[in-house]
Amino acid sequence: LRRYGSLKDVDKVKKDEALNVTLDNGDLRIEEAYVGLISMSDEERKPWIGKKVGYKTTININQMYSTPAQRAAMLHVKEEELEGINPEFELEITMIRQKQQYLSLFNMENAFAEAYPGYTVRRAFTGQRIRARMNVSGIPADSPAEALERLAAEGFDEVVVQPSHVTAGTEYERLRTEASAFEGRFAKLRIGVPLLYNRTDIADVCRFLYGKFRREGWLTVLVGHGSEHGSEWIYDGFREVCREAGYRDLFAAALEGSPDLDDLLPVLRASGCRNITLVPLLFTAGVHAVRDISENIPESRKSRLEAEGFTVDAVVRGLGEYKEIRRLYVSHIAAALAE
Repeated sequence: LRRYGSLKDVDKVKKDEALNVTLDNGDLRIEEAYVGLISMSDEERKPWIGKKVGYKTTININQMYSTPAQRAAMLHVKEEELEGINPEFELEITMIRQKQQYLSLFNMENAFAEAYPGYTVRRAFTGQRIRARMNVSGIPADSPAEALERLAAEGFDEVVVQPSHVTAGTEYERLRTEASAFEGRFAKLRIGVPLLYNRTDIADVCRFLYGKFRREGWLTVLVGHGSEHGSEWIYDGFREVCREAGYRDLFAAALEGSPDLDDLLPVLRASGCRNITLVPLLFTAGVHAVRDISENIPESRKSRLEAEGFTVDAVVRGLGEYKEIRRLYVSHIAAALAE
């Protein structure tokens, strides 16, 4: 796990960083394509060492990646769509990161294994894009259906599907549907709930994050993903818990949906405090935690608050990096097993 370090952007390629790149062959342009140096040999990495953001070169996708699956993931297409695509691309590096966004995941897997030593822990991902990125990096990544199919084929009879989702949004409902299709394939199949599933969960998370980040003269703003699937009640719950517990300097907002930063700004201005700590209410410190919350670009939450005259500290850690949060996820497994 040490190789995944702490998430941060770096100035130049040194060893096995993750590169965000733009690819363009004249017919096809891919923004935010991904090059995972961690999956390359030392010899294959050599041409990238020392390169900085803005570096441009020409690549042949067929020479760069040996398997159709890797090429398809790189180009964001299906394998059967590769035929006819010109493999010669202009590549430009747009971001260089130390490879760490999976730290929360690996920490969580360890927590599950320690809590239930008699069980086998397998990982799966609901998002196609993250599966593609991990496969390009050489890290196996099944969909939930693929993972469950493997477990059934290997003869497992008791399975708990524990989501790492923070809220019960669209992705969680999709997971439930996908996993429920395997009922009858196992003697016991249970589906756990996300981190924030009821008011008790909200109170537990609120209490921990308030104690963790509270500073005299500072406000703490938790920034979650949000969802079109009615996650507003979560943020209503945060407001109620904070009011009842006396957490007057703790707030929550969503990247998508309501309440967003614009909804929160009048309250922040009225507080009279000009210092804000932004804390991702996200499982991993991935793209959202960096680009949408903490990055020094005009549209990030950090930059928008600074434009309003606030001094802003932005935390870049996923919730899965805190042992206190991992314990709450483990408690959801215990509840699922007890059903």
